[in-house]
Amino acid sequence: MNNISCIIPSFNEEARIGKVLDIVSNHPDIGELIVVDDGSTDGTLDVIKKYPNVKLIVHEKNQGKSAAVYHGIKASAGRYILLLDADLVGLTQQNISSLIKPIIDGRADVTISLRKNAPKTWQKIGIDYISGERVFKKEILADKIEEIPGLTGFGLEVFINQQIIRKRCKIDIIIWDNVESPFKYKKYGWYKGVKSEIKMTMDIMRVISPFGPFYQIWQLSKLMISKPHK
Repeated sequence: MNNISCIIPSFNEEARIGKVLDIVSNHPDIGELIVVDDGSTDGTLDVIKKYPNVKLIVHEKNQGKSAAVYHGIKASAGRYILLLDADLVGLTQQNISSLIKPIIDGRADVTISLRKNAPKTWQKIGIDYISGERVFKKEILADKIEEIPGLTGFGLEVFINQQIIRKRCKIDIIIWDNVESPFKYKKYGWYKGVKSEIKMTMDIMRVISPFGPFYQIWQLSKLMISKPHK
């Protein structure tokens, strides 16, 4: 199914993005691969340029994840969008296939990953509402796409959730029990990591109310077509 556009926003991921690109650059279900480098100051660009089939968009200055994804979507040709973070550990082609399959089969409008190191609470509930790995129909964002660049850095996923809930999309949760997204304190050290976690929480609260996460989890759970599965 080659009408899937994979978009990867990246910022200073020299050590990790190559392993992600190794997996997705040759996946048969991905029609185009777009990487948006958001002002990296390390060797990230050099790594990306090793993959000839990547459509590369470069931000000279860091604009944040939301702006990076916006420009990726605007440049995409596919009917469906596959969002991936650039720092995933343990990703396989089977993970990508499992996330895409419910879309290909027409069973779901949206799929969201549930990673190995997702918070224990989210694993018990069966949904990680801020997972960065998801597939969805591009039309879900069509009437709200121009609002994305104005979002706070970590407000993208909850904004997408708002549109999923508003349009009553069918959701399938896919368990990735072999994939991790490194905790920020491991990537940046304790001080910068904790600071980044606080910023993420504040960004989310600027898009939705303090009770918004509970509301979104409740509503998203009602839209699930089955229990989480591999």
